Amino acid sequence: MEFRRATPGDYPAVFGLQTANLVDNLAPGDRGDGYLAAGFTLPQIERIAGDLGIVVAEDQGAVVGCVCILRPDFEESPPAMAEMVRRFDRVRYGGRLLSDRQPFVYGPVVVDRGYRRRGVLRGLYQRLLLEVAGRFDVGVAMVAADNRHSADAHILGLGMTAVGTFECRGRSYSILAFPVPPGGASRLPD
Repeated sequence: MEFRRATPGDYPAVFGLQTANLVDNLAPGDRGDGYLAAGFTLPQIERIAGDLGIVVAEDQGAVVGCVCILRPDFEESPPAMAEMVRRFDRVRYGGRLLSDRQPFVYGPVVVDRGYRRRGVLRGLYQRLLLEVAGRFDVGVAMVAADNRHSADAHILGLGMTAVGTFECRGRSYSILAFPVPPGGASRLPD
């Protein structure tokens, strides 16, 4: 398994992974293993990858996971992500408002269903930390309140901290935050 920055040839696979895992594209019984509340169009994916980047997991030539790295002021954010960012001046992490820090937005992140529980999320996260080290001091993510699988994977699995909640279009979300080590060290909880 290789974890690296996405290249143009990866963008259709990133789009396909996101689309296949959007909540509205999954049967209710398939949502318990995690889902995306929002995704990006192919042109948006190209812009994200050309800016801060997208980290992908590749296995035998196939993209099996990805995570987007966004600036908080990304103008084409889905409504829920934009609402989360608007709350940065009211949400504290490490004793400081998120708006007083150097934050970036983590996500969406998706792992192909056949590769879940195999360390792909952890590998994406470790590579992401290397990509953002020295440029940001905190990452911020959102998880739909009813997406227990994703919340557990990020809070229990990666050590992220729930720092707030918000609502958008009738759906509740948790705001998660995590530190970015200055040198890119990526020690995760055991």
